[in-house]
Amino acid sequence: MAASRSHRTMALRASAPLIYVLTAVAVVVASCGESGAIDALTYATERAGGWFLRYRIWLSLHYALGLTSVVLSVVSVAYKSARPSVKSVLVLSAAIAAGVLTFFNPSAKARAYHRAWQGLDNALIIYNTSSTPNGQDLIAAVKSGENLLPDSDESGLP
Repeated sequence: MAASRSHRTMALRASAPLIYVLTAVAVVVASCGESGAIDALTYATERAGGWFLRYRIWLSLHYALGLTSVVLSVVSVAYKSARPSVKSVLVLSAAIAAGVLTFFNPSAKARAYHRAWQGLDNALIIYNTSSTPNGQDLIAAVKSGENLLPDSDESGLP
């Protein structure tokens, strides 16, 4: 029984981004009445989707810059017969990619967004499967996730 529960949880997590988008659209349409107020589920769902997107962006940037740096370094060393100007461009490009990778530290930012998303994702799963859902728990999970995030990144993206 534990194995089937584990598979269901993995399936829920795999389809989470699509579920978040569809849930956000449905809840916004249903919950924005005359007052225009958005409920806790909508707010938490939008935050989770944004954090997951940022996690994917920072992780992709980490791998792109790292692979670019390694490949350009290897190519510049492997082709000894290349013109010095071509070799200089390859080495300079590898150094720039490594410098940007070091300066922005995308892996740490990706890790922070992933941790924040995981906590909020767990709270959303509990909320959606609970017989007595509590919006305050979702708001608390959002606040907890925001405490894990770098301050400069949170203000720039919705």
